[in-house]
Amino acid sequence: MTPAPVFSSAAEAADLARAGLRYLAAADPTQLTISEQAQCLHDLERITAVTTAARASVLGGFTAGHGYTEDADYSPRSWLIHKTRITKGAATGHTAWVRRSRAHPRIMTAMAAGEMTESYARTLCGWTGQLPEDCRDTADAILAAAASRGMDLRDLAMLAAEIQSRACPD
Repeated sequence: MTPAPVFSSAAEAADLARAGLRYLAAADPTQLTISEQAQCLHDLERITAVTTAARASVLGGFTAGHGYTEDADYSPRSWLIHKTRITKGAATGHTAWVRRSRAHPRIMTAMAAGEMTESYARTLCGWTGQLPEDCRDTADAILAAAASRGMDLRDLAMLAAEIQSRACPD
């Protein structure tokens, strides 16, 4: 894993991220080789995961500090809808990631590092979220490590089922 770059502020980091994504959005994909297109698609999935982890972290802090009350909103979801102009569904999805981040810190760490896609992370959290709380972190660690080694979703499902059967033998 590469070290995190140093920025003078969160705004500077966000500006650079937007600039990079605007570059990719404006690029002519027909001028890229198939290999470059494939790498770009791979990178964009990792960027989405990192973005989700970053949003969950910032929104978690905003929620814990009741930042939404500064604008007379009654919840973080309401604030997101009114102040960031997203739909109820999107706001619900964002706040769900805050809950997942609290319950599954190892999965969030893997996403923040770009080691796991958002869709895999959501699926793994769904599986391990059904386990007893005292088993969840270990299960997350096992599944995150297996996913980072390249295990596909079908094999991860079998591994999760094995973990489930050992954690809840009845």
